[in-house]
Amino acid sequence: MTARNHTLETQLQVQRQATAESESQLDAAQARVATLHSQLNRQQEQHHDELQQHLRAQQTGLEEQVQQLTSKLAILEGVKAECHRLKDGNEAYHRQVVRLEEDLAAATKTIADSEERCAGLNVVSGVVVSAWVSLLPAQTATDSANPQA
Repeated sequence: MTARNHTLETQLQVQRQATAESESQLDAAQARVATLHSQLNRQQEQHHDELQQHLRAQQTGLEEQVQQLTSKLAILEGVKAECHRLKDGNEAYHRQVVRLEEDLAAATKTIADSEERCAGLNVVSGVVVSAWVSLLPAQTATDSANPQA
């Protein structure tokens, strides 16, 4: 072997050793990357599971709120219907009160008219009774003078 060959052979050995070390470092780095990948996948799965649980819990809570709100809405719709019914009844009651007030006013006028007529009849009947009473003694005297009549 010549010195030049020996030098080349030595350089080749150094290169081979450096390549082996680089390959070893590359394998170690790839193993580390694989480990990190695995850890990342596990963390992502764990995070995904936690997120799914959180979302399910939120969905359950929202479904319960929707049920409560639906129930409250049904109650409010019933109250609204009852209010409309009461309003309609109140309007009918008001119309009835107005009719009764009109009937009362007419009855009051009729009573006043009747009282006025009664007062007039009382005056007339008083006059008639007074006239009749004034005629009684004269009639009694005439009856006693003429017993056959």
